[in-house]
Amino acid sequence: MSVWRLAAIAAFTVLYFAAGRLGLSLAFVHTSASAIWPPSGLAIAACWLAGPWLWPGVLVGAFLVNLTTTGAVLPSLIIAGGNTAEALIAQALIRRIGNGRDAFETTTGILAYVLAVIVASAVAATVGIAALLAGGLTTPSTARMIWLTWWTGDLSSAVLLPPLIATWSRFRDEHWTARSALEGSVLLAAVAMTGAWVFGPTVAGARSYPLMFVMLPIACIYYPVSVLPAWLQYVAWALPPTYVFEGMRALLIDQVFRVDLMLDSLAINVVLFIASFLIFLALLRSAKRQGSLLGGGE
Repeated sequence: MSVWRLAAIAAFTVLYFAAGRLGLSLAFVHTSASAIWPPSGLAIAACWLAGPWLWPGVLVGAFLVNLTTTGAVLPSLIIAGGNTAEALIAQALIRRIGNGRDAFETTTGILAYVLAVIVASAVAATVGIAALLAGGLTTPSTARMIWLTWWTGDLSSAVLLPPLIATWSRFRDEHWTARSALEGSVLLAAVAMTGAWVFGPTVAGARSYPLMFVMLPIACIYYPVSVLPAWLQYVAWALPPTYVFEGMRALLIDQVFRVDLMLDSLAINVVLFIASFLIFLALLRSAKRQGSLLGGGE
């Protein structure tokens, strides 16, 4: 193995460890499981885009994260193996059924990517729970909730981070001219100024920002869904924020964690994610057929 690869593995180990410590600092169900887990997305992106040879960085980084959290050597090693298997399984499935690095170029590639990370995340969560149970770090009564939190954190990271990294990696080698740099700077400044004008403490912001709260009564932030008319309850359950506030209400008032709400929320967000990708691809194809992308300087 070349010196460059060894240095890359070492650097990725440090990155994984830092991201893992950040994720576990937000854990609430169990010290080893977090609903926000950036390392999974980073590991899948690294093994998918750079190559599976980065797996030692995943293994060592995951082992150190869990060892410094639980202090248990064997469970930490098993969990690290599960995290490594997650990244390797995801990248293998994406390369085999998802068109490799071009997974996001087609609808079938996108769906294959989503399927790959769902399966890989389930593997990591299952191995992790088995390690915690074997090491006496949790009980069977709480295993289901920890598994769900583990799987949700890994899956959300795998859905969000690798597409962003893959998109950036496709364009990072393009030659930047003075004109393109100027265009990018002007565009970034325009977006920032528009956001500040529309949503900031300006005359436009004072008029427009309250429009953001139109959906709040339907999302049942201030009262449970059950107080709404029956026909309006269907509308409320179609909004993702409803699940968040109903779950918080149950946790704070009834001291009950609603697993069903988490699953329903995850399902509706997956549907919305896939639908948004399909709409984007349809618009992209339409723009290509009409030549508007070329006309816009692309």
